[in-house]
Amino acid sequence: MDHEELRQALKDPERRMQAAFSIWQSEEPDPGMVEPLLQALEDNPGRDFGIILYALGRLHDPRAFEPIVKHLNSGISYRRGVAADVLGELGDQRAIPHMTKLLEDKAVAWVYEEHNYPVKVAELARMSLQRLQQERNNK
Repeated sequence: MDHEELRQALKDPERRMQAAFSIWQSEEPDPGMVEPLLQALEDNPGRDFGIILYALGRLHDPRAFEPIVKHLNSGISYRRGVAADVLGELGDQRAIPHMTKLLEDKAVAWVYEEHNYPVKVAELARMSLQRLQQERNNK
C-alpha cells in the first residue's frame, strides 16, 4: 500500500489491522503515519489495539508517548502489557518511572499469543525498562 492507501485503510475498521501491520513490518516506516495511527488509536480500535501500538512504537515518535502511556492504567492486562512492551520500543526515557511502577503487576497479558506464551505485565515492564536503560547508557 502506498502512503495515501495506508491513511485510508487506517480509517476503515475492516482494513485497519492490515494497514497497521504493514507499517509495523516496514523496513523504513513512514513517519507521516504517526498522526493516522494516533487517530486510529483514538477511534477505539478494539481488536486492532495491539498492532496499532506496535506500529506507533516502531516509528519512535515522541508524540506517541502520552497516548500510549495512558493505557498503562487500563483495567485490561493485555492493554497494560502491550503499552509496556511498546514503550520500550518507542525509546522515550520518560517511560522509565512508569515501567518501574509496573514491576509489581502480576497480571498475565498474553501479548505473545501466537507462541502460546503467557507473560506477566511486570515481565514486559522489566524488559522495556532494560531496553530504555541500555539506550540511555549508549548515549
